[in-house]
Amino acid sequence: MTRRGILKTIVGLAAGLFVRRKIGVAAPAVPLRQPALIAVDIEWKKSIVRLWYPGRASTIALPIGERHFVNDVAWILRSSREEAQRQIENDGWIKPDGYYLNPPTGKPGYDTSLPPVAMALTARGGEFAEYLRDALKGVGDSVPVRIAGMDLPGFPELLERILDRKVC
Repeated sequence: MTRRGILKTIVGLAAGLFVRRKIGVAAPAVPLRQPALIAVDIEWKKSIVRLWYPGRASTIALPIGERHFVNDVAWILRSSREEAQRQIENDGWIKPDGYYLNPPTGKPGYDTSLPPVAMALTARGGEFAEYLRDALKGVGDSVPVRIAGMDLPGFPELLERILDRKVC
């Protein structure tokens, strides 16, 4: 390649980077129109967040699913996943105010006086709520969130407290 060809390539790459950066900065992180509904489907391996806008939908995947809750309980009880699943179905609950952020360190904490199953579910539920809060930054607070896939007592209240929005 000649000197002129190299110079054209460098100028072209620089122009392309400038345009990409300019577009990236100018593009809003979230659409200007607010969604009509936010639906969260907690599946086995991951969770899917769907933002329903008039005429279209947007999807976000969260890396926490029902499997993570079950694995935490199985680890705490030193039991199989099947036994942990039965324990969650029969005796699983979340303490809505049992998960918090420590103000000095900013690290999450949870109520250690809870029974082991409730402690594991509360800690994982709080982590899930933080992921969801980060995914919904910039989306209007008046838009309700509908949860499907986990029917744990206290889970909607924990999400409402951390997300600071209505959860159904």
